[in-house]
Amino acid sequence: MEAFWFKPDDPRHHPPVINDFFLNKTTKLLTLLVINGFLAIFLNFIILTQSASLGSFKYYLLNQAVWTQLVEIDYLITSPVVFCPYLGGIVGGILRETTSAEMSIIWNIIGFSLTAHCMFSVCLTLSNRFIFLFRPDSKKYLQSKCTFAILVSIHLFFDGAFFIMGMMAKVDHNELVQEAKNDSGNT
Repeated sequence: MEAFWFKPDDPRHHPPVINDFFLNKTTKLLTLLVINGFLAIFLNFIILTQSASLGSFKYYLLNQAVWTQLVEIDYLITSPVVFCPYLGGIVGGILRETTSAEMSIIWNIIGFSLTAHCMFSVCLTLSNRFIFLFRPDSKKYLQSKCTFAILVSIHLFFDGAFFIMGMMAKVDHNELVQEAKNDSGNT
């Protein structure tokens, strides 16, 4: 674990340098956002109108598609740049010029939360398909109000957990600058 810590006295370790690739890509991200927006509308239209043979499974697919699209929109707007091995990062996307250090923490919370929802929706879709194919007698448990309430509770739990962790890691701009100066030896 010692290899991951920044040592300002050691000439092999220098402050991180951000490559221009991570910062100046606004036109590419806007182009992808527009194209993916049209594709998302088309996909949702197909799932809702042309998949009657899937029955209630189409709603699980729609759930997965919507969470995935929200993650994609978040990543295209923010394009997070994480500074490993530090607990930090910046917004490198479309909002790069307007996002403060405090706001980047909020964007991280939103990104982590949406990613957790996306992964959970994929697992839900796969487990639903498994139950519908191999255990059709258990379908009634999966489509009950109690199961729906449990799923909503799990989503809210993850939102709350990411919010609490993000607020615990939150520092204001002056503290962040001071920590960066201390880590780099430029105090």
